[in-house]
Amino acid sequence: MKEMLIVSKFTIKDMIKRKSFIVSNIIFLLIILVGTNIPRILEAFNSDDENSRLLIVDNDNLLGESLSALSDNKDLRYEISFSSGEFLKSDAQEALDNDEYDEIISFKLDGNKIMFEDYQTDMNLSSTNTEVVVNQITSIYYNKKLVDLGLTSKQLEDLDVGFELNNNYLSNSDSGNSTFAMMMFSIVLFYAVFFCASQVSSSVTTEKTSKIIESLTTSTSPKNIVLGKTLGVGVTGLIQLVVLLGFGIICAKMFLPSEILSGVINLSSINFAVWVIIILYFVLGYALFALIFALTGSLVQKPEDIQSANSPVSMLSVFAFYLAYFSMMNPKSSVSVFASLFPFSSPFNMPSRYMLGIANVWDVVISIGLLIVMCVIIGFISVKVYSNAILNYGSKFSLKDIGKYLKQR
Repeated sequence: MKEMLIVSKFTIKDMIKRKSFIVSNIIFLLIILVGTNIPRILEAFNSDDENSRLLIVDNDNLLGESLSALSDNKDLRYEISFSSGEFLKSDAQEALDNDEYDEIISFKLDGNKIMFEDYQTDMNLSSTNTEVVVNQITSIYYNKKLVDLGLTSKQLEDLDVGFELNNNYLSNSDSGNSTFAMMMFSIVLFYAVFFCASQVSSSVTTEKTSKIIESLTTSTSPKNIVLGKTLGVGVTGLIQLVVLLGFGIICAKMFLPSEILSGVINLSSINFAVWVIIILYFVLGYALFALIFALTGSLVQKPEDIQSANSPVSMLSVFAFYLAYFSMMNPKSSVSVFASLFPFSSPFNMPSRYMLGIANVWDVVISIGLLIVMCVIIGFISVKVYSNAILNYGSKFSLKDIGKYLKQR
């Protein structure tokens, strides 16, 4: 045990001192900081923008002074001018060429339809505000018609009813049942587990090709080496995950507007139990993939071969991730249940299901039990093969060789 901890301590120090580790963490922190400030940045840019100049032309003078109500709508982000009388396309062309306006909207009555014409020179202008203006003019026209029919102002107010849809998800969780939040948790855990685990493979291969492993094996057993390196990389990755998640939550609370944050996820739902489950699945998911990567790293003869050796493990992890990821679209489906129990995908699926109240404690216990059993099996295979293959610098290994190593005592 002591020797395993020594190897683990050495691995942690080696990883933390790497420039790639330091630079990548700085980049991740900057991405989180900038990402949570994007709404503020966009708001700052929008506040500096000048309102577009809009001319509204009432060809048939249908609305008269009623159009002036549009000037009071500050959300339109237009400096609005009004005109009436016949307005032709050539008139719009001349006004735009002389830079009198940025956009012109004219309308007239054609039978029982109101025909709108929108003139602008910049094709990049958003049509969102234009649609709002058209809807506002249509509403003014209807109100004027209702007044002409003799309705009182009180009756007009009764007809002016707003509509609002509130989505309510009745479950044991107050997290907002956000599919987006579930998917984000799966993505974070996948990258944390996968990239930390893949470091074990590169570390094992580097030491093997540099012959450092020969000195290590004379001081301790291969079992202590593989478990110590797995533990060291895992502790480093866990600390990194906690720091990044903690920093992300702090930045989200400090910089993101409350309405955006509450629309994505209610952070109060991430209680102590959820944190324990997230960390537990990270540790077990990492252990599972790290032991497999340690196995592939010990079988590689040269560092340039490590990518091809890791390809089957990478494909398995990506398949498991996408199985968990797409099952989030219907978290109560049988596919999602399978993904939460399947050991290779459960680390990316079960924490979100529990956070949303879809999975109960016994579901988590069964899932963790299956994951632990798979870790023990993979760990046994990895240690056996690692012990026999780590000092072999000869020909490439085959599945037959691996089977032979498993049979040896």
